[in-house]
Amino acid sequence: MPSLPWSSPGTGPVGRPIGLGAVPPLWWRSLVVGGGLVAAAALLLPGPAADAAYVATGALGVLGIVVGTHLNQPRHPAPWWAFAVGLGLWVAADALLFLGAVAASDTLFVVGYAPLAAGLALLARVRVRGTDLAGLLDAAMLAVALTLAFWVLLGGPVLRSDAFSTGETVVELAYVVGDLLLLGGLVRIATSPGSWHLPMRALAGAIALVVVGDVLSLSLRMYTGVAEPVLPDVAYLASYLLWGASALHPRMLDMTEPVRPRSAVLGSRRMTALGLAATSGTWCLAVQVLLGARLTVWPVVLGTAVLVALVLARLRLAFNEIVAAHTESTTLRDQLSHEATHDHLTGLPNRARGLLLLEAALDRVHHAGGSVTVLFIDLDGFKKVNDTFGHRAGDLLLVEIARRLRTATRGDDTAIRLGGDEFVVVLHDVPDSTRAVALARRLIATVSEPVTLGALGTARVGASVGVSQCFDGTTDAVTLLDEADMAAYRAKRGGRGRAELFDLEMRAAAREAESLSADLRRAVAEEQLELHYQPVLDVHSGRVRGWEALVRWNRPGHGQLSPGAFLPTAERSGLIVDIDRWVEQTAIGQLGLWAAEHVGEELSVAVNVSRRRLLSPGVVPDLLEAVVTAGLHPRQLVLEVDHAVVAAEPAVAARLEEAREDGIRVALADFDAGFRSLRALGRLPVDFVKIGAEFLVIDSSEDVKLLHLTIQGARAVGLDVVAEGVERADQLATLRALDCAMVQGYHLARPMPADEAAAQLRVGPGDRFSGLLG
Repeated sequence: MPSLPWSSPGTGPVGRPIGLGAVPPLWWRSLVVGGGLVAAAALLLPGPAADAAYVATGALGVLGIVVGTHLNQPRHPAPWWAFAVGLGLWVAADALLFLGAVAASDTLFVVGYAPLAAGLALLARVRVRGTDLAGLLDAAMLAVALTLAFWVLLGGPVLRSDAFSTGETVVELAYVVGDLLLLGGLVRIATSPGSWHLPMRALAGAIALVVVGDVLSLSLRMYTGVAEPVLPDVAYLASYLLWGASALHPRMLDMTEPVRPRSAVLGSRRMTALGLAATSGTWCLAVQVLLGARLTVWPVVLGTAVLVALVLARLRLAFNEIVAAHTESTTLRDQLSHEATHDHLTGLPNRARGLLLLEAALDRVHHAGGSVTVLFIDLDGFKKVNDTFGHRAGDLLLVEIARRLRTATRGDDTAIRLGGDEFVVVLHDVPDSTRAVALARRLIATVSEPVTLGALGTARVGASVGVSQCFDGTTDAVTLLDEADMAAYRAKRGGRGRAELFDLEMRAAAREAESLSADLRRAVAEEQLELHYQPVLDVHSGRVRGWEALVRWNRPGHGQLSPGAFLPTAERSGLIVDIDRWVEQTAIGQLGLWAAEHVGEELSVAVNVSRRRLLSPGVVPDLLEAVVTAGLHPRQLVLEVDHAVVAAEPAVAARLEEAREDGIRVALADFDAGFRSLRALGRLPVDFVKIGAEFLVIDSSEDVKLLHLTIQGARAVGLDVVAEGVERADQLATLRALDCAMVQGYHLARPMPADEAAAQLRVGPGDRFSGLLG
């Protein structure tokens, strides 16, 4: 049997762990051994000494129950006190019997069955948490089978026997009824949940021995005429001791702890037991035939009819549970399928499901004609809503936008959420591009209506929409979606709040993007990339505080390309991970060469790291290995990460925290100085904040105040500030006045190849870039 769930950690009613009683294990063993010796004396000694030993054995059983219940303190002690009362009546009955008061003794014996049966009923009830209809039906079947067997094999013969007087017959039938009550309680416990550990088995053994003793005593007296058989006394004495030992055992606490009902589905053991019970009428008749006894047909017929009704009810219950489990399984499967194909926030189909729907629409057009139109919707101003009102407001806004798109579409059309602030609407049979663009503009107007965010206020976003169409079904879903994406990008770049149709010019741009991607893949493989290094200077002394490594690509036939010309393509194609890895290895190796040449001068290099690279397996161990190989300290490497990525991606933040724990420093690029961003800044895993060129557009005193607030806010949480994009002397002067720690930009030094940077390093530390900060 499985161990009980409360046998492990947890506390009982007096604060000790459940399953560990206060009675030492030696006590119940002592009761069995010592009581066994006393019981042996009762069987072997003559006369009054045997009688006294018999009564003493029973008293030991009662004492075991009283002491065990008092010291172990079970959660529900009532069943044990009922057992103590019942056994106490039997011990008193034994004493009266030895004194010759047979009638009074029989009365106490019969009365004693009642508290014992009540204790078993209480024990069965407290062991079950909730309703256990299956267990009740199983117990009822077993109880009916036992009743039928006892009546056919004992009760009926007692009524017809000439060995007993009328009074004796009544008493013997009372014993039979008492045994059935005990067996009924035992089978109910057996069909209830919970494990059958040693004290439970001892209790079951005690009950079984009582019943065996009664059956032997009655049978021997009825069929052989033996008035005082010895074998039943052995059973009775052993029963007393087992009852007391079960209460003294430390695990008796578990016997009254509630357990959830088992499944109604029948297991093999229970099926076998219930099968034997259901056919008990047949077995009873067979035994009567073998014994040559008189057949008692009507009791068997009635008992069998009751058993059939119980079996049908039990099968119905098991069938209902199987059906319920199947229904639950189907519902769960459907739910998981829906969650896998739909956006959890808006309920719209997700990207994977959307591509399947779009592919099906294109297939229909290919075979039946018509058209498919894709509207790629990129929300304008969504980030501002998040920064101003918080992410909860952003979620509410997305849900409302999804509702509006769902309402605005026709029956066959589909709204899809790709992720973030991007949606797609797939339209069927739009006749031409003019109509498609008109529908796109209508959606822009729908999306741009103010959104009420409850207590958070009201927000408004716009939308840039890209339109692509297919009239022959020959385009695949990914291509059609990419075309709409490119059109949306041009709409956003052209001023936002606009709809753009994918046209021949964009198609040419798409082909150029494909060519660029192929050339870039070749460039990575053939190491056509190179690094330029831009110094980060101390705003007051002009000393070099570090270098930022910036990737360049001398594309064959096109000349040198800046990162903005090819990194977006690298992001889309997945090449960004390989490029980032190459940049890291190259920059760290170069810094190692410089550090070896300039011993005693702590130099550092910053590398830009993409989201994909940070989420790739083994990134931090890779970086540490490169740092150690180059002979550097981890703090000489700075990872530069976009603020939006760190703030929105818990997994990215966790990876950066892992790097910082190993000594690598982190710089936050493209910092957004909104109030929420400043408040959350201290919780981000970073060491520097880099403020961009947009903060250095200083046209008024308000601009200076905002810049000052940003610098002071970062300092307040212990972060250094680097101002990048410094292109004019007045910007530098303002930054120096605001005591910004470090500066970087074209006004100070452009990114330069490694050999030029090395030449600058060979100049004395105080003379490098001298005059630039003057």
